[in-house]
Amino acid sequence: MTILALTDKLMQQVKHEISQRFGITDLGEANQIVGLHITRKPNGDIKLSQESYLSKIIQKMGLDNANPVHTPMDINVRLQKHDAEDPVDLQLRHEYQVAIGMLMWAAIATRPDIAFAVQHLSQFSQHPAHEHFTAVKRVFRYLKGTIDVGLNYSGTAFDREKIFRVFSDADWGNSPDDRRSISGYVCIASGGPVTWSSKKQPTVALSSMEAEYMALCHATREIIWLRSLVNELGLLANQPTDLITDNQSAIKFADNPVFHARSKHINIRHHFVRERIISNEIQIYHCVSADNKADILTKPLARPTHDAKMESLGMAPNLRGSVGRT
Repeated sequence: MTILALTDKLMQQVKHEISQRFGITDLGEANQIVGLHITRKPNGDIKLSQESYLSKIIQKMGLDNANPVHTPMDINVRLQKHDAEDPVDLQLRHEYQVAIGMLMWAAIATRPDIAFAVQHLSQFSQHPAHEHFTAVKRVFRYLKGTIDVGLNYSGTAFDREKIFRVFSDADWGNSPDDRRSISGYVCIASGGPVTWSSKKQPTVALSSMEAEYMALCHATREIIWLRSLVNELGLLANQPTDLITDNQSAIKFADNPVFHARSKHINIRHHFVRERIISNEIQIYHCVSADNKADILTKPLARPTHDAKMESLGMAPNLRGSVGRT
């Protein structure tokens, strides 16, 4: 059992009341929860990582001695789906799906840096080829070199007025198979990511503005949930949440309630973001693309850009071992 409380006094009271009803053993401060390792630093900062889990899955893949790489995906490799009529290698499919399943837990728990790769590679799970499996192994090789990377949070970075900020991004027409775009967002609180997402959009966007606007809607839904959560925790979110994107046209479209002829085809559900602006729950700001932390969730990045995004998320990698190609 894990207990969270605003004060030590309240926590001791809760533990005392539980001990009156059940036999319990107090193990002190939590150092591991559902496989997530918690490291407390002398200055009060906290780090969440999965070194033990990552070591196990790398070993299970037989990649203990593989050379690490600097990025989870090769920007020079363009993967596509194979013809559905081609024969399926059942053994390869089984191994591929097992590998994707192992990566998925890391991608949603402590490693937003592999979220796009896992999302992208999972699309080939039903009919994988050897080039797809090679791409999956590359993600494991990347994890091998960055196994100690985790999420870092600092109490000094906590802002009670602006508890979290959300960065949103989209990569227009990313998929060569169906030309749908990728939405990505990352919510930053206390200096580190708390939630993130990399997801293919449900419909084809006709412009980069439309893709970015749908990504804003995707991020806005997460913001509404997070605001509800912090309110339940007693951290009232009175101020609108900052939603940051690098597309000026999407910001103007979100702020302007007038439906123009060239935008009336956009699904009504995506205009949910406008209501939240009017209700003062979100406030949209612009940033240059180089400062958009969500960029890492929408496409493969070259090493310099990847490292810069990791540093901006407080997850700067320290690659171990000999290095393969970048």
